[in-house]
Amino acid sequence: MPFPQLVRAGDFADDRRKHSHVIFVAPLADELPALSEREHWQAVLKRRGLKVKELARTPVVTDLPSGTRAACVLLDPAKSRFDRLTALRKAIMPLLEESPKELAIVPLGIDADDIRDTVFVTAINGVPLPARKKKPAKALARIALYGDRNDPDLAASLALARANLLARELTALPPNVLTPAEYRDRKSVV
Repeated sequence: MPFPQLVRAGDFADDRRKHSHVIFVAPLADELPALSEREHWQAVLKRRGLKVKELARTPVVTDLPSGTRAACVLLDPAKSRFDRLTALRKAIMPLLEESPKELAIVPLGIDADDIRDTVFVTAINGVPLPARKKKPAKALARIALYGDRNDPDLAASLALARANLLARELTALPPNVLTPAEYRDRKSVV
């Protein structure tokens, strides 16, 4: 299964109409972060009766007027890493349901660890597990990471995501398919 390629991008304001699927990740705050089409986000929150702080527990996914499918999640530093990873997954999965070729990540003031976690969650969920009884979903081809070029080194996060994906694939395959020869060939994926 192909693994998504990470592409470092520059300024999201220049490319915002280029992407069909975007996730905005910001730290917990009392007000919405500097999202593109902010008025639309405020209207969605008002319509759903949500307060901004609730985005840490329940990410919001919406279709922007430009046609982009976007998600917004706020990460609460007081929560456990497990809870932050769960919130990221809840925000990313509705975007991946449409099998996009590329998903743009726009970090808005989050720290390096949260950027690594966002890339990790996107990578492991962007590649579907083997399925025998239904048509396999399409894998995510690229992850576009916006922000400062001095963002953290993500090689370790991507390696961890590859290893996680390999382990999940091996457990999903039936024993009559996972022969010793197939098992040896699978290690080359990582």
